[in-house]
Amino acid sequence: AVPCKHRNVTGMYLRMNNGNSMMLDVGEGTVGQLLQVWKSTLPKSASAVDEYHSRLLGIKAVWISHPHADHHLGLLRLLSERSAIGGS
Repeated sequence: AVPCKHRNVTGMYLRMNNGNSMMLDVGEGTVGQLLQVWKSTLPKSASAVDEYHSRLLGIKAVWISHPHADHHLGLLRLLSERSAIGGS
């Protein structure tokens, strides 16, 4: 399958009850897709930037199912975005 406007590469975000989360695969473009979804679910009074930072920093683990590019090429952007906002 080829990524298109209605379908993207693999990347699943799992958020736990304690606020922490993990990613199952991080295909290229996953971080951008997460930002779009998160912005659309925020209440009008919430700061999109603060929520984006909070959720990125809440990702505590990334599991890559196998070494195909469509399952891991977004990892570099995820790590660089976290680094830019002070995440380890």
